[in-house]
This record gives sequence, structure tokens and C-alpha cells, in this order.
Amino acid sequence: MFSRTLFALDAGVIRYAVMVGEEKGGEVHHLITRDEVTLTLRSLLVTRDGETWEDSGVVMDSQTLRPLSSRKNIPYPAAGGVLELDTRYQEHAASIRLRSPAGTKEASIPLIGPTYDLEQIPLLFSLLDPTAIESLNVSILVPISGMVWRGRLRRVSEDTESIRFRFTLAGEVLYFRFSREAPYLPLEIEAPHRGYVLRKVEGRL
Repeated sequence: MFSRTLFALDAGVIRYAVMVGEEKGGEVHHLITRDEVTLTLRSLLVTRDGETWEDSGVVMDSQTLRPLSSRKNIPYPAAGGVLELDTRYQEHAASIRLRSPAGTKEASIPLIGPTYDLEQIPLLFSLLDPTAIESLNVSILVPISGMVWRGRLRRVSEDTESIRFRFTLAGEVLYFRFSREAPYLPLEIEAPHRGYVLRKVEGRL
């Protein structure tokens, strides 16, 4: 996988406010746990009313960042339920299982070369040193589509406290503003196509 040095990330909860214009629409909480073998990231959505939704999770090798498994829960109001998307990774393939009120579907996706899971994106680049990156290409599996896309991270600007990157994947653009200080967490993640910005909330739960 990556040959660069991976930076340690302490266990805990990292909070982001979901900003739509100047209005706060809720929060995203990234729950991080790690041991000698794995690093796990769980993402919770917290509404303005305080309701919590377990959105996604991914387990990866703590040394190489190779994904081991991921899951995604997608509201499906039309069928009165939830789509549950589970992905398991082997060396050269990924097995995807989609459970819905209508039944279960399964597929196997071949993987060529190092491939990462879409749910790793919030932390993937933070586990490297963004101060040493000008541009970086990565292969990302998007389980809901069953396709592997080539993503590109490119530095676009910087100041004394942060570095801003543009990340393109499958025609969609995200902007990351990373702290210059380890562990290089994103201070903001802007999704212009979706109309919101995730802004880091100081402190941890």
C-alpha cells in the first residue's frame, strides 16, 4: 500500500458540524478505535433534534490501511426500511452484500492493485502527512455502485495553519482543509455538489 510513514491517530471521537450555508444542520461524529492489528472508524449522524443514526463503519489494517470490511446504512423510505451494505475484502476481490426489505443481493468485485473503501475517505489522507503531498492518485471502491474509481488528491492552496486539497472521484469534487500539525485531521470538508461543509468542532467527546 502506501510507502510513506503512517501517523498514529489516538482513539476517541472527532466531531464535525454539518453546515448548510450559515445554518448548522447537525453533526457527524467519527468514532476511532485501534489495536495492534486494526483501526476502526465508525461514523454517526446526529440531527439537530439529537437523534443519532449509525451511518457507516470501516475496519482497516492499522499498518497498511488495507480495508478489511465496511458497512453502510442507507435510509430507504420507499420500502419503509434501510438498505444495509456490507463489504468484505480479500487480496484480489471484494464481496458485497446488499440487504433490503425486498431481499438480499450479492456480488464479487475483482480488485487490481491497492484499493481503498469509500468509507475510509474521512481519515485516509490524515493518516499520511499532507504537508508532504502535492498530488496523490488512489483507487477507491464505491460499494453501492460495485465500481472501482480512480481518485486524485491535489494541493490547491495553503497558509501558515492549514493546507487545502481538491479531491475528485467519479465526477464529484471534495475540498479538504488539513491542519499542518499532526495528526493532520481535516479542519473542513467541503462538498459543493451536495451543498454542505463539515467543519471540525474543537475538543472531543
